[in-house]
Amino acid sequence: MPRMSRRDVTAGMVLGRDITNPRGQLLIPEGTALTEKHISALQLWGITLLDVRGPEDDATVKPAVPVSKEALERGRERAAAVFALNRDQLSHPFFEALLSHVAMRFARDEITQPTEEASVPAETVSVLGEPRARTAGAMVKAVGTLGSLPMVYHELIQVVNHPLSSATDVANVISKDVGLTARLLRIVNSAFYGFPGGIETVSRATTIVGTNELCELALATSVMSVFDRSLRAVVNMSQFWLHSLFCGSVARMLGKFRGGSNTERCFVMGLLHDVGRLVLFSEAPRRTRETLDMAAESGRPVCDVEREMFGFTHADVGEALLQSWNLPPIHREAVRRHHGPLSNRELSADVCIAHVAEIIANAVRVGRSGDLAAPPMCVAAWDYLNLNPDDLQTIIEEGETHVRDLASIFGVDAS
Repeated sequence: MPRMSRRDVTAGMVLGRDITNPRGQLLIPEGTALTEKHISALQLWGITLLDVRGPEDDATVKPAVPVSKEALERGRERAAAVFALNRDQLSHPFFEALLSHVAMRFARDEITQPTEEASVPAETVSVLGEPRARTAGAMVKAVGTLGSLPMVYHELIQVVNHPLSSATDVANVISKDVGLTARLLRIVNSAFYGFPGGIETVSRATTIVGTNELCELALATSVMSVFDRSLRAVVNMSQFWLHSLFCGSVARMLGKFRGGSNTERCFVMGLLHDVGRLVLFSEAPRRTRETLDMAAESGRPVCDVEREMFGFTHADVGEALLQSWNLPPIHREAVRRHHGPLSNRELSADVCIAHVAEIIANAVRVGRSGDLAAPPMCVAAWDYLNLNPDDLQTIIEEGETHVRDLASIFGVDAS
């Protein structure tokens, strides 16, 4: 039976396989004749691919939009440039699948060139007193309260770690912050989860989603409120957060396909992977821009140029920032190593997920954080996760569906 994209499904087609939500709850059973209401619900739940057959079991499906050989060839040429830093690895099954997906996106013109992340001309950025290179930790200390998480998050962690705390105690802390409460409820009622019924209270969300999982989401929404407005003069924050949200959504899908339990943690690690770059933009806007320009002109990885310019990379700064926030080692390690899991004996699922998600996010080009090409990949990370390359299309499409919802929730311009 054909596997189809949701946007190609029409009323009357018959579902060939059960559709369930991430928790395994049945949403639409196999054999259901799909209606317009069902198709609208699929979008709400974030279902991007499904198995169908024709209304009379004739397996007829709406044909895909045709792409000429010439357009596809041009798409492959553009895609090859995206993977310029991974030329020696393109025969790996992961890259074969990802390159084909990206080439088709280019061929169908479903993706546009990313905008420059500078929202004002470089010469208008003040560089007076810009610091010389020092340690990553000193760079984090220099931003002071700019890089401080809201107090409600620290209170939440204290309550969660208390042996006698309950879901009600967690809900009471979250409810102190009206903005945090609203965003969390919108997340748990979005396609990010796909729960069939409305969740109206934080207590209910805690019960259904889980305390630790809700804390991860609270961390995500807290981090996005720290830097946003203060850096709009030197970096396009919408592009940055779109890239980060998409990376987080892809990381969550990778964790889901791998069968992990706390996929929200994967989402947060993907969301935070480039947060150190915001510290660099805050403390050294001119030199940070120079690193991006030099990397683009020379075709080198941004991390290599950062190491020359600063003596450390944005990943090192990100780890130092997360350490200043007292976040768990697992988060810090994933952020520090998201550009290179190193040797096989140092691999872990969380680090590999963050690394692979970063490669996919840069290749697909939803938003932009700095890299023009996909960074060099450690293919051992993909091999370690033991995932099927055929699932990449679903992972990417569902990640895009989720990022649209999340962008709306967090007030990020996705236009």
